[in-house]
Amino acid sequence: MIKWKRIEAGEYKSEDGRFHIIKTWDRVYGDHWRLLDRNADDYYKGLYYEKTLLECKLKAEAIN
Repeated sequence: MIKWKRIEAGEYKSEDGRFHIIKTWDRVYGDHWRLLDRNADDYYKGLYYEKTLLECKLKAEAIN
């Protein structure tokens, strides 16, 4: 189970520093959350977009 630290509103990091979640907005996805896996070989291969914070956390658990 991954433990998360809240940095500020809309930003979370895993305690080990591998994952980073940010609430963001753009024209393609609208309001959404972005999960970044820092251990991925390529920046874009470790980038995931989800609708909710819970979905990002579950995706990180599945990757881990």
